[in-house]
Amino acid sequence: MRCCDGGLGSCGGGRCFTREFSRPGFDAKRAQNRFTLLLEGHRIRDDESMRASGVAEDYSEKSQLLDELSSVYDDWKKRDKLRLEDVMREAERVETIGATIREEAMQSLGKRKKIDQVDGDTGGGNNGGTLAKMMKMMHDDNNADLEFRKYQYEQDQEEREAVRSREYEERRIERELQAEQLRCDRESQATQLRMYLEMMMNMITSMNKSK
Repeated sequence: MRCCDGGLGSCGGGRCFTREFSRPGFDAKRAQNRFTLLLEGHRIRDDESMRASGVAEDYSEKSQLLDELSSVYDDWKKRDKLRLEDVMREAERVETIGATIREEAMQSLGKRKKIDQVDGDTGGGNNGGTLAKMMKMMHDDNNADLEFRKYQYEQDQEEREAVRSREYEERRIERELQAEQLRCDRESQATQLRMYLEMMMNMITSMNKSK
């Protein structure tokens, strides 16, 4: 739904719905909680309806919308779980590489110390310190990369939750506007029908009087 500024929303009654939450005290976190509770309540009602055999349920437009939202939400959770598993596998891979590098560095350091002891080279301590610094730098780089990936994952997750909440709110507003338009159309049709019936009754009355 396009708003007057070209964004998503609806302009009506002096109000303009935009992508941002304009309601005081209502943020993305609260919208997410309400969204989750709404879906959980819908699923509980569906389970109770399935257990109640022989009871006819009114499959309303709201129920259809909630079914669609539940399906989209479940798909998103599955993709999010796979994404988290990828992050964990990447973390394990980085840790494995770091452990391998540390092990190789320690082996190299041990060989260097043995050579220094045999040759009487006093510079072995400096070489060992250099290797230790290299190991620490590589370990710090791996940790920094892992922390950045975690931060990026959390940011992406929060952004998608906010987008999902906004989309749900926009669809809810659009449904309400459609329902209001339908109600107005029905009232207009009913008014026209009453006027037509009154006109017909007046014509019949006039014809009876003329006789």
